[in-house]
Amino acid sequence: MGTISEIFRTHGTGYLHRFGGRMPKSHRKVIHAISTCRTREAGVNYYHCEGCGQTHCLYRGCGNRHGPNCQHAKGLQWLEKRLRRQLPGSHFLVTFTVPEALRGFFRSNQNLCYEALFAASSRALKELIADEKFVGGDLPGFFGVLQTWGRTLAYHPHIHYVVPGGAMDRKTNMWRPAKDTFLVPVKALSKLVRGKFKAVMQKAGALEQIVAMVELCLNFECRTPQPTEDLPKRLRCPSCGGCLVLDWSRLPNGMVIFARGSPVTEPV
Repeated sequence: MGTISEIFRTHGTGYLHRFGGRMPKSHRKVIHAISTCRTREAGVNYYHCEGCGQTHCLYRGCGNRHGPNCQHAKGLQWLEKRLRRQLPGSHFLVTFTVPEALRGFFRSNQNLCYEALFAASSRALKELIADEKFVGGDLPGFFGVLQTWGRTLAYHPHIHYVVPGGAMDRKTNMWRPAKDTFLVPVKALSKLVRGKFKAVMQKAGALEQIVAMVELCLNFECRTPQPTEDLPKRLRCPSCGGCLVLDWSRLPNGMVIFARGSPVTEPV
């Protein structure tokens, strides 16, 4: 099976020659890092074995967060840590998805937009969870994961939040449980996120560039499947974890095919 690094080493130069002018600098750096990962260009460490008396060399990894070779173990460590810290009981998966009309602006202003999306969505969740009509706890314990592509491998930024079915009330120091199959109302949450996102964009001086798109289509989708206790496992998505890289060396003209799977959740 061809690895991502093998694909980049074989086709990376041609791909950059054709599309490099339209790619963000960060993307070009990722291709270079993964292409040189575990090669002499990335550096060499020498180890002398007292047992056999020989010196062994190991090529260094790139350390890039997108590299599957370097991040697989870190991904497992991240998952284990999340599972150890997970509260007992049910959890909800809440997803905020950027509409297609805004994705071009997001791609060109990634740092600003990702920070704004995290800020708006997390603040909106906290605000509604603290509302007595829904949960009534002002100390929720959720975490979010940003994913920038979907299973079709197209640019598709969205944030998944794993939210416990309840929250602590700091006034009474008591746990306030949510309803079994209901956390917060989707329409109210979408409206609140939309307003907070606009406020962040306005403060950054960028709202005028997207105001029409925000008004027409900034409807962040919230997915709340049946509560489950293994949601963090769904979010662990190492590089190309959502697709299968077929053996490109056996395909005509060195073609690379990516096969995708079906989504893990369905909107309700």
